[in-house]
Amino acid sequence: MATPDKIRSANYRKRKREREAAAKTEAIGACSTRTQWYEKNRAELEPETLKTFQARHEQVLDVLHWMKHVHEDKPSDSDFVSMSDGLDVLLDDINKYGCPHLGYVLKNPDIPSDWSTGAWHDDKKYWNDAELVSQLCAESPATGRYVRYGFLAGVPDWQVVKFLTERAGYTFENAATLVGMILSREGVWRYAA
Repeated sequence: MATPDKIRSANYRKRKREREAAAKTEAIGACSTRTQWYEKNRAELEPETLKTFQARHEQVLDVLHWMKHVHEDKPSDSDFVSMSDGLDVLLDDINKYGCPHLGYVLKNPDIPSDWSTGAWHDDKKYWNDAELVSQLCAESPATGRYVRYGFLAGVPDWQVVKFLTERAGYTFENAATLVGMILSREGVWRYAA
């Protein structure tokens, strides 16, 4: 049988959860830019986790820099990485960390393909839609990390496919398969659910 103290305690916990949820909703609503959204979420991370995410993000930026400049670099440059060595690094990176789904191909067909721009719903920001944030985070851990914190855990899928097809001689099918896409029976590229 519930005693008056237990009832008061349960009611207090319920009101506290409601206040915390309202405060969180208000904090999210106060984020008018993606940068503010990232900063709010980063402030909630443990310092070691933040440091780990930042370090991995820097590694991904190095790979992206190589992808952009590989054909401009000269073998005499001190930081030169050949196409074959760079491809090995890229492929290892994909195998180890995966690719965030930041292009138009997504696992969940309910996610608007232009979710990041806000154009999908009267310029609504994705972070103001809890269901959309949840769907995006369910795409993959790497996608979730970028959506919540703005840190890349891997090279974005669309950049890998573009690089491999335009600069490394891969067919679209081989590049898309490499990042985990499949061709549906309807002839549409997507991620397996």
